[in-house]
Amino acid sequence: MIFDSPPTYGKTLDWDGYNVHDAANVFRRYINHLPEPIIPHDYYFAFRRPLGTPPPPCQGASITETLCRQRKS
Repeated sequence: MIFDSPPTYGKTLDWDGYNVHDAANVFRRYINHLPEPIIPHDYYFAFRRPLGTPPPPCQGASITETLCRQRKS
């Protein structure tokens, strides 16, 4: 596999023809093959807890709408 081959470990790979999903898949496979988890099991649920809460309302949209209304006036 190209990422296991010294000395470049895939550094010279030409990414033309690949997309962000291909890169994410390579990264995910790398993480899955680490000898220890990045997030220790004791902290897993605390780490995931914020994902269960809805995000705050986006203020960017309201600012954009306000600017558009001002421009139309």
